[in-house]
Amino acid sequence: MDDDAHLEDVTEHYRHLFNRKTGQRRRRNPDAVSVRTLIQMCGSADACRRALDVWFASEDPWYRSHGFGFDRCFTAINRLVATGELSPGGTPDNREAIRAFARAALDPRLRALRGGRAGERHSLRGRRSTSRMPNGLRPSTS
Repeated sequence: MDDDAHLEDVTEHYRHLFNRKTGQRRRRNPDAVSVRTLIQMCGSADACRRALDVWFASEDPWYRSHGFGFDRCFTAINRLVATGELSPGGTPDNREAIRAFARAALDPRLRALRGGRAGERHSLRGRRSTSRMPNGLRPSTS
């Protein structure tokens, strides 16, 4: 299956799950870049469809309150990994490290580290830095 076929397959699978879960029809498809990114993050189109299945089948009330828009899928998958509903790949040590990172990312105390002005990033000590990252790009503030 070529790249475009994978994109269409994952997009249609998402639309089907969304329609079934919410009873609403999606007016727009998710953008191709987001779908490609999700496929890469999951490792394959098949793994991506399985992750979407787990997300839409989860009984966690957080998903119902935050919605099932495609813009929520990255946060949802991180939450599924953190709660153990979805298992990451790799060695046992890597899987545990990924799970621990996902749990830490859900910690509400870390939310204060987001934001700032363009070109700034926050350290864990709360100081702001305008230094460039090793690759020469400025950090994202979103």
